[in-house]
Amino acid sequence: MTAFLLLFTLCMDLRKSFTFDATERVVRWRGHRIFKAEAGEIPFHDITDIGTQETRAGRNVPVYRLTIVTTRDTIPMAYTYDGQPDRYSALRRQILDFVRTGPTNG
Repeated sequence: MTAFLLLFTLCMDLRKSFTFDATERVVRWRGHRIFKAEAGEIPFHDITDIGTQETRAGRNVPVYRLTIVTTRDTIPMAYTYDGQPDRYSALRRQILDFVRTGPTNG
């Protein structure tokens, strides 16, 4: 039973975290999936947009997640999707404003 719970926990440990560093003007990210870890760093000047990726779930229902669009790649900001199309619009705008703001004095 303990082994089953551990396996279930590993399978459900799907997460990504993003740290936006205004001082260094980079975003660092880490992702964890079953038996796989990934990480990266993106300079703000490489970010061209924060997008909304859409796919279809059961019964052809649209689901969404945010992405970081760079000059070379698109990085999903989550492993999972959400079913509300404009749930991310405010967060998308906040991230874009933060990334596009120039260096601060002080």
